Order: sequence, then structure tokens, then C-alpha cells
Amino acid sequence: MRRSLGLLIVGLFAVGCSSATPTPAPPGSGKGEEKKEHDHHNDTRDKMLVGHAGPYHAWLTAHLSSKEGNELDVLIEDEDTEKPVALATMKFTAKATREGDETIYELFFEAAPAKERPMDVKPGTCSHFVAKAPWMKPDDVIAISAEIPSDGRMLRPKWKKFIPSKYAHHQD
Repeated sequence: MRRSLGLLIVGLFAVGCSSATPTPAPPGSGKGEEKKEHDHHNDTRDKMLVGHAGPYHAWLTAHLSSKEGNELDVLIEDEDTEKPVALATMKFTAKATREGDETIYELFFEAAPAKERPMDVKPGTCSHFVAKAPWMKPDDVIAISAEIPSDGRMLRPKWKKFIPSKYAHHQD
């Protein structure tokens, strides 16, 4: 987790963490000001795969590094506005399986490092989470299901057929 995310992720999700209630990022906080038409059938966006989580999209991307170790990033955004949303949690767990392997891998997502979040954020909430995945290989076909606590309910996004090399925002 000692790495700098690519400009794509920093630019799209600069809000990182925010106030104690799940609210969209303020204007000028990251993705650009133009509103994009939302396509409910589009489950990918440049190097990310979506998992639906109630009113939110949970975007999954990979960080593949032979030096720093492989990681997964989850970025939460509002389904309609496509703006980052800070959830009232700093961590969550997920389970992963990969094709051809009966092992169930536990993933422990935590708030992204402070250097990947805005300086003026309040503690206790986050929209960008990172988990180490040393077992993950670039060409694996992975299924992941998460449980994210948020305001007294559990969000349960799922990602199927996630291929780390296809959805990697960084690879060395």
C-alpha cells in the first residue's frame, strides 16, 4: 500500500474520504464537472469493474506490482451522479475465489493511504479502500463478494469474472 495510484484513480476519486454521512463529493473535487449519461448496462469503465451496492457503484480495480505486491482497490460512487461517496466505515471484508482453485481468499479492505485522499477530510468515513492480494496473478479469473457496513445496513457488492490484468490501473 506504499504506492501512488495512477492519475486515473486519483483524478476520478480525489474525494477519498469525507463527512460522516454518505454524501456526494462537492463540485471541483475530482471527476470533472460535466454530467455523463448513466448507462445501467455498462458494468465496466476503463480499468474498473462495477459491483452494485444499493444506491452505489463499487468499482474494483487492480494494482499489480512485483515490487510492492498485488492489491485491489474499491472506489464507491453514487449510481446516478457518478460522484464519489464517503461511507461511514474505514474498513470491510470480502471473499474471493479464482477459477481452478477451491481456496476461499479473505480480503481485508482498509481506507486508502492518507496521501491518496484529500487533506481536508474528516475521519471515520471513506470512499476509497485498498486490500493486499499477494495470491492474485495477472491472468486469474476471480469472483469477489464483499460486505460493507454503511449507516446500519450491509452493502453486498459482487464482482464476477474479474481479471486483474484487464482491470489493472497499475502494472509493473
